[in-house]
Amino acid sequence: MDRKMNDLSLIMIDRARRLITPATVYAVHPVITLSPNGALLLENGLSVSLPPHEQDPQTRYLAAVICTIGPTLEETCRQLTKQGDLLHAVFLDGAGVSLIEAVGERAYELMSQRARSERLFIGCRFAPGYASMPMTDQTLLFRLVDGAAIGVYLKKSMVMTPNKSLSFFVRLTSEKTSSRHILKCQSCQTRDCKFRVHKKP
Repeated sequence: MDRKMNDLSLIMIDRARRLITPATVYAVHPVITLSPNGALLLENGLSVSLPPHEQDPQTRYLAAVICTIGPTLEETCRQLTKQGDLLHAVFLDGAGVSLIEAVGERAYELMSQRARSERLFIGCRFAPGYASMPMTDQTLLFRLVDGAAIGVYLKKSMVMTPNKSLSFFVRLTSEKTSSRHILKCQSCQTRDCKFRVHKKP
């Protein structure tokens, strides 16, 4: 970007920070066992089919997590678009995407700290629509954690509202295994993903 666009990006990031209301909700569920077909059987009677690289028999708990930055930033983007200010709308939306990912990373960090305090080991984030996990598993995720507690709801299309929200699962084990601390892109089988991070863990 040239200097003008760089300055604009900084302005919109600062504006975005003032428009968000970050929130996270999570629930941790005890695991009974990992079935032969790769599904975690939970103590509450539900089961979650895992991607192949997440099928660890050492898993003791499964956490379901939902994060959001609230609806205000999206509403502002819509207003800017309606006014014909597409440039500011695009930059503000981009800032929102970065901020919701930052909220997700912060939630993961806090869960990692909590896991360590309980002498547990935390795995990578994985979510419906990631690798071989179908998007329809969003319904199951929302059964395992109350998104409404932070104002996040799931549409029939499996898209969350507010749109600047994200969800994920994470496994907790009582023993450190080879799957700990692996960058999720390294273990994903989708090799042609344009968002793939080429970085060693």
